[in-house]
Amino acid sequence: MNSIVDMDAVILAVAHTEFASFTMPEIEKMFGSGKKVLLDIKGLLDRHEYEAAGYSYWRL
Repeated sequence: MNSIVDMDAVILAVAHTEFASFTMPEIEKMFGSGKKVLLDIKGLLDRHEYEAAGYSYWRL
């Protein structure tokens, strides 16, 4: 996942164990310097934690 950088949005659409174990610093590395949009389709991450950190967080 280290090659995923400078993204405007990240979509987590499957509940693979690897994705569920992402930490916020690991996800932070995927984004560029603009607004961070995170679509967590399966609800793997803590919504409140990411919203408090300034992410635009969306979940189904």
